[in-house]
Amino acid sequence: MSWFSDLFGDGGVTGFVGKITGIVDDLHTSDEERGQLDAVKMRLANETYKMFSDAESRAMEFADSVNDRALEYEKLAQGSGDKYTGRARPTMLYVCAVIYATNYGIIPILHSFGLIAIEPVGVPDAVHWLVGGLYGIYTGARTAEKIRGLAGVGGMVEQVTGTARSVLGGDNR
Repeated sequence: MSWFSDLFGDGGVTGFVGKITGIVDDLHTSDEERGQLDAVKMRLANETYKMFSDAESRAMEFADSVNDRALEYEKLAQGSGDKYTGRARPTMLYVCAVIYATNYGIIPILHSFGLIAIEPVGVPDAVHWLVGGLYGIYTGARTAEKIRGLAGVGGMVEQVTGTARSVLGGDNR
């Protein structure tokens, strides 16, 4: 009979059933506890929503300030009277032309007459491709501007970006 008392005694089925009922009691929530849990969930959801909406509004304000500063910069560049921004593209090409003319024209001629002891500097092929690409892009863009009659109005910038600018600097839209 010891097996019977072991099975139905304190350590047997009774202990096992007691443990299961204790777990079920721990997992079971009353209506009051569910209400408290729902209130905590709502509070956390509202805080999260508020946090994300605040972050979104700050991001929108930042984007607006960046756009405003870009417009101010563009107005300053147009109204400053300094035409260098319009000449920056050809200036880069002029610098490249002077370097190439010096390295492949003036120096070899002077060296051949024995007037100077230096020789032309060896330029890597990648630089030749870069300069050739710059000249090609500039020439193509200027040709397209002239063919379409857009030179000086908005040019290729207008074609690429879709922003229309008038000669006076205002917006044509």
